[in-house]
Amino acid sequence: MHLLHQALDGDGQLRDIIGGLSRRIAENPLKHAIVLDLNPFWLACYRLSEAGLAEGLIDTFSGPVPFSLGAGGGYIDLSRRDFKRSAELTNRFFGGERDWHSPYFLRIFALPTPGGESTGLRQQLVNVAREVPLATIVETQEPARLLAAPGDRVTSSSGVLGTLGGFLLDTNSSTTFAVTCGHVISAGTASVATGSLGSCVHAKTPVPLPPGTACTSSCGAMTELDVALIDVSGSSATNVAKNIAAIVAPTDIVDMNGATSGHRTYEVGGAVVEHSIGGACWDRLYLFHAPVTGGVLHPALKVAMTPPPDDGDSGSWLLRNADEWAGMVVAGNALHGYALASTTVIKQSDGLFGTQLKLA
Repeated sequence: MHLLHQALDGDGQLRDIIGGLSRRIAENPLKHAIVLDLNPFWLACYRLSEAGLAEGLIDTFSGPVPFSLGAGGGYIDLSRRDFKRSAELTNRFFGGERDWHSPYFLRIFALPTPGGESTGLRQQLVNVAREVPLATIVETQEPARLLAAPGDRVTSSSGVLGTLGGFLLDTNSSTTFAVTCGHVISAGTASVATGSLGSCVHAKTPVPLPPGTACTSSCGAMTELDVALIDVSGSSATNVAKNIAAIVAPTDIVDMNGATSGHRTYEVGGAVVEHSIGGACWDRLYLFHAPVTGGVLHPALKVAMTPPPDDGDSGSWLLRNADEWAGMVVAGNALHGYALASTTVIKQSDGLFGTQLKLA
């Protein structure tokens, strides 16, 4: 599970704030996502505090704090810390009647529609953002797309291409499954470069939004799972992953091995609350992007050197610390990848398919 989804599940006030925001901007055609993230001022002060340094040192850095604490293990202590400098900076940037000491902030993703009426529609989002009790921004983001197109490694009988992420064992049936996304294959036989891989036994595809229904956290048509389980019993199945990451958190570093993109290293970002992708409304995704925290290279250079996942990378597994399964890639846009947490894939699959999955 993503750390911020865990926080959202346990914080009724936070859910109420996000629910109110969701209702207010539901009908705005430019809005396509709400993302829960960490207040960057709070996070910088947190890192300084954990290192035994004064939070006022945040003023000496023009970019991110040049070291990463609490990363790599899904651990950031979100208990309330009244960082004075974080509160001052949050107030300066966001103003208004807000909880300046909160570790959270919200990101509204707006579609890039130039000129005309769209200017007023975007301003409507900005006006609402200024009234949210938490620090909230509006940012222009390209729409995300499901990454199942030319790419190879797993091919459905209809020719859709994706990536085999890894293998899971159902202890109820002693069946070994190869795992990819349901939007890559939902029925029939999957193939790889060497021939037939096996039959798709279980699959869950994204839930299409009913016509005229806006994507909101209360729309009643949320997509929380996108998975295909392909029976490969009797074949050799060896995972790189040896453990399952119970919690992933912002700034965690993960590695992807996509059929199209090959090996790339990314940093975990915020948690999706609602996001319209491919005609479905998604809930439990999390963002990942080029590593920008710490290190000696300028963040812009890292972004240029590490593009997001590409078509055909759907189904790739994200690994933390080389062998912890942290998530499965399902979508991407020009700046971000989107993944389902490994624990979400297993929990939702077990509930839907009656399996008892673990790493094979």
